[in-house]
Amino acid sequence: VINEAKNKLKILTQSKKYLPILKKLITEAGIILGGKELEVSMNKQDSTLPVKLDNIAKEISEKTGFKTKLRLSEEKPKVIGGAIVRTANGKVIMDNTFDDILVRREKDLRFEIAKILFK
Repeated sequence: VINEAKNKLKILTQSKKYLPILKKLITEAGIILGGKELEVSMNKQDSTLPVKLDNIAKEISEKTGFKTKLRLSEEKPKVIGGAIVRTANGKVIMDNTFDDILVRREKDLRFEIAKILFK
């Protein structure tokens, strides 16, 4: 079931619905990190999408109260989708990729799957 979820996420990254999701993942990570100077890493495909980092930075600034600048990293992680956002010094990282979200929620997902399968 988890592999099927990964396949669905791969398909999602090819659809028009994906860009707003990617923007939301970057925004959430930026807010969690508290804004300021941030670097965004996306996979090769996502880094070619028309993600307006200046607009996302403004939204993060409004939420955190700190002037925020986002810059695109040269790093292209091999992930399904989403983004890794880190502070400019690289000391604090928020991995908001689909891959890491699945890992973080795998225990809960397995529990929900077991409940459905073994009522």
